[in-house]
Amino acid sequence: GQARYSEFLKSFIEDSTRLEEDHIAVYRALSVQEWTLPEPEGGGVFQFLLPIPKTGPIYNYCYSATDSKWKKWEDTLEVFQIKDVGLEVSNANPQDLKKFDAKNGVKISRALTNDMAYYNLVGGLLVEIDNTPVNSVSDVERIINEKSSNEPIIITLINTKGERERYNFR
Repeated sequence: GQARYSEFLKSFIEDSTRLEEDHIAVYRALSVQEWTLPEPEGGGVFQFLLPIPKTGPIYNYCYSATDSKWKKWEDTLEVFQIKDVGLEVSNANPQDLKKFDAKNGVKISRALTNDMAYYNLVGGLLVEIDNTPVNSVSDVERIINEKSSNEPIIITLINTKGERERYNFR
C-alpha cells in the first residue's frame, strides 16, 4: 500500500504526462471520473520549487514551513538528552503507552553512550525521575534542569520487555 503509493506519487511528480503509460489503472479510474490533467498557465509542466526528496518513501518526510525545506519527520520530534544518564527521550504517543500498559512516560529514543547502549533500553519508556511521573519531554527537561549537578538522578523505566526497572545515577 504505502510503498506503492509512494512510488506512484514520486513518478507522477517527476513526469505527470506518463500517467497513461506507467499507471494505466489509475489513469482509467481518473478517466471514469472525467478528470483531466490541469494545464499550467503559459504551457510547460508543473514543477515543485522544492522537490520532495528522492530517497526513501514520501512518508519519511514533511515540509517545514518554518525552515522552508523538506525534513525527515523524525527530525521534527521534540527530544531531550539526559546527558548525566546517557539517554535521549522523545514524547511517547498513545500506542507507546498502550504497548507497555503505562499511564505516563516518554520514549527512550537513543542511548548516548556505549554503556547505556549495552542495556538495550531504546524503545522503552522512562516513566519517573526522582519518583516524579513524567508525561512529556518538557517534564523531563524541567526536572533535570532544576537539579544541581551533584544530586543523584533516580529514573524508573519500563524496558522493551515490559519490565519495570529503577536506576540511580550519581
